[in-house]
Amino acid sequence: MASLAPLLRVFCVAITCLLITRMVSAECAVGSGKYGADCLACPACANAGTCFDGPDGNGTCACPPTTTGDLCEVCAPRYNPNTNCTTECAVGSGLFGTECRACPVCANFGKCNDGADGNGTCACSPTTTGTLCENCLPNYDPNTKCTSVLDACAKPTSDTTAEDSAFAKYCQLKAHGECITDFNLVPTQSKCGCASGFELDTETDECEDVDECKVKPSPCVDVLFSTCTNLVGTYNCTCTKGYAATTVDAMFIVKTCVKTAPPAKPASSSAHMLNQGHGFNWMG
Repeated sequence: MASLAPLLRVFCVAITCLLITRMVSAECAVGSGKYGADCLACPACANAGTCFDGPDGNGTCACPPTTTGDLCEVCAPRYNPNTNCTTECAVGSGLFGTECRACPVCANFGKCNDGADGNGTCACSPTTTGTLCENCLPNYDPNTKCTSVLDACAKPTSDTTAEDSAFAKYCQLKAHGECITDFNLVPTQSKCGCASGFELDTETDECEDVDECKVKPSPCVDVLFSTCTNLVGTYNCTCTKGYAATTVDAMFIVKTCVKTAPPAKPASSSAHMLNQGHGFNWMG
């Protein structure tokens, strides 16, 4: 038995080595994330790259064709890093150029020239200027992103002076007065005017009623069978006797006059007349 001891020791060492080898092989199998005889941990491959692992692996990253770099960390030209390099930098993505760089923020409804073939510049609306469309053209209101013309008669804003506001208030407090913005001036300016149906008397600086019926031709010229009647701030077309208004517009001004039917005659009583006749003959 003593002669078998060395053999048993050799056999046990071999079995132990075999078991250890199998355990190491299982730990470093393909898909384990470890590679080589030393079972080293794979690097972190980016953008869907895969590590060449397993006992025969060398730990390098196998990269998709749309990526580059040792770890697949760089997108190929024209590919979007926000989609792990799987799609190109499309128009509307907010990225531009072959490197898919982020667009600047274009102001006042400006649009970035994005996409793989874009250059990242801002395309501005016709009412704005500046690299980022940040400035309104003269007379355009920044409070509406340069979409509407500045109104000097409007409520005070950062772009209207206290003088403008006071003048507008003065005009609006006048009887039948209103503030009018002159959009032909740069910058726009306000002036006092009168409401429709009134005109400014330059001597009294008051708004006086306009007699539309004195205007030639009369505003009622197209309304047949009518005469013009002046009212405060407006007028109306009064149908002549025997005619009645049948159509008025949104301002309640008569637009059509038609002939009215004559009143019906009261019905006569033939029986009454006959009785009267018999009575007269009988009395005779």
